[in-house]
Amino acid sequence: MQRIPLVNPGSCWKYLLLLASLAAVALPALADEIYRWVDAEGRVHFGDKPPENAERVELTPIPAGDPQLQQRQERGERLTEIMAEDRLRRDQERRAGEQADADRRSKCETARKRNSQAADANYIVRPTSDPDNPHYLTDAERQEFEQQLQAEIRRYCGKAVAPE
Repeated sequence: MQRIPLVNPGSCWKYLLLLASLAAVALPALADEIYRWVDAEGRVHFGDKPPENAERVELTPIPAGDPQLQQRQERGERLTEIMAEDRLRRDQERRAGEQADADRRSKCETARKRNSQAADANYIVRPTSDPDNPHYLTDAERQEFEQQLQAEIRRYCGKAVAPE
């Protein structure tokens, strides 16, 4: 027994096109009515099954060739680009701030160590051009050096540390 096709395989695309056209016309009719309401927390909702305080929303279809639609799409794309650029800038600023904080913490730690070493030392030596003849700080020079260390601690750590 030989089967006879009901539809010519070469004309299937015509039937698919017809079916798609019918669906495009029929689908908007399925969405009977759309309602808008605000819940107790102030959030706005939309749906097809309204609670008591809902109001009906009229939907107006926008034709495919509408220039306003194209303008809105272009504005949306520009806004998306601007937001992406802004996000990138904020990320770069955050990373730069994190690096600056890490550098500041490192300098703070170094300044605290130098301050502690100076406080523990019986004398402080400053190198000179002659390695065999270093300069030992006088009491006045030492006091000035310790004040400089305190200034470094205030700058990098935010507060001075009393010598131990």
